[in-house]
Amino acid sequence: MKIVQDVVWNHTGNWGEAFLCPIFKKNYSKDLSTADCMEIIPGSEMATGYPNYASLPPGEQFQARLDVMQATKNPKYNSKGYYHDPENAGWGQATEQTGSIEGDCRDVNTENQPVADYIKEAYTQYVNMGVDAFRLDTEKHINRWTLNSAYFPHFTGGQYKNFYIFGEVCARWSEFINEGGASDSCFFYTWKETDIKWIGNFSTTPFTDSTWNVTYVDSHDYSPDFCQKVRYIGGEQAWAENMDLMWTFRGIPCIYYGSEIEFQKGAEIDVGPNAPLSKTGRAYFGDNIEGSVTATDFGKYTGASGAVATTLNKPLAKHLRQLNQIRRAVPALQKGQYTTSNVSGGNMAFTRRYTANGVDSLACVAISGGATFTGLPDGLYIDAVTGDRQTVSGGRLSVPSIGKGNMRVYVCCAGGFKGISGKIGENGTYLK
Repeated sequence: MKIVQDVVWNHTGNWGEAFLCPIFKKNYSKDLSTADCMEIIPGSEMATGYPNYASLPPGEQFQARLDVMQATKNPKYNSKGYYHDPENAGWGQATEQTGSIEGDCRDVNTENQPVADYIKEAYTQYVNMGVDAFRLDTEKHINRWTLNSAYFPHFTGGQYKNFYIFGEVCARWSEFINEGGASDSCFFYTWKETDIKWIGNFSTTPFTDSTWNVTYVDSHDYSPDFCQKVRYIGGEQAWAENMDLMWTFRGIPCIYYGSEIEFQKGAEIDVGPNAPLSKTGRAYFGDNIEGSVTATDFGKYTGASGAVATTLNKPLAKHLRQLNQIRRAVPALQKGQYTTSNVSGGNMAFTRRYTANGVDSLACVAISGGATFTGLPDGLYIDAVTGDRQTVSGGRLSVPSIGKGNMRVYVCCAGGFKGISGKIGENGTYLK
């Protein structure tokens, strides 16, 4: 098991921060779950600029905090330049990398050297405590050159050379150009870079290996296309198909909590302060995993009871567990390159092959439909889904038509594959 920490370098909250803007401290003798535990630091910008802060209505207190944090770039207080101007710079514009994107998210001046040093030092402590990777929130709101020169080399070189960082670079409605802003769009942040050589302001030698890309359908921000503002409503068959593709195609699959049971299906994801959290797509999921269960191996368990037993028994949860088993057993699905050459008749069909370090793994994948594969090595192939065995002669393998959400993964046994125990569903039907 690996630990991936969700981190935010681009902005902070509106209560100040001990290094960037010290205006509050916690009184640990009070209930730390309330704002009452936050006390103004004597002599801080808040104490100086808003001596009547405690008597202000909540809305005015909120604005005062924002004003003070913005004021840290104002010579009236200091000229350290720890925060960006202007306020509320909007989305999908060049200024989103040099200004606040939302009123309650104070934008950090990530180009400021003391700020960069502080962020690196702070998050290095988590790496040293055993965190294996970062998921970098709002990555596209930080200039790509800044990331590649001031931040990433620190976390991906020397003693941290095996550390992994992936970032959120979103464009809605299946766009690649994000709201007209090319420089903050997906293709500007797509690839990991290695052996960077700086020539003026340009880098060379990109390492374009998309097996490192993290792929997902939904997140805490949005779902795809027709239902992007609510938790995915495509239904179980569509979800099974989504998972089939993510777990067999290039990239590292990522699933938002609860999607394996269609948690909060149809609920609006982000409504701000306009509804209780429990009514949104970001609702607390922990109630669904209460109870007990004993893990016996990867994807194997016994003795499930309580709510977690119900969750584990959901059709999509079973589907997902078996996909994990299949992906784990077939190196080609983890790291292999793919091709659609010599594949015909399939809606989503392709071959993947991984040959390295003495491993030769070849898989023929057909999702939600049949397909014919040609040019294959002759020999025995086993379907990782159903256990069906086919002997390929003349390099040709045919997969009969299958329904939506179903899948076949015929793996060449010459690479040592012997099948896996269990299957997605009876006769390959994911819901049975």
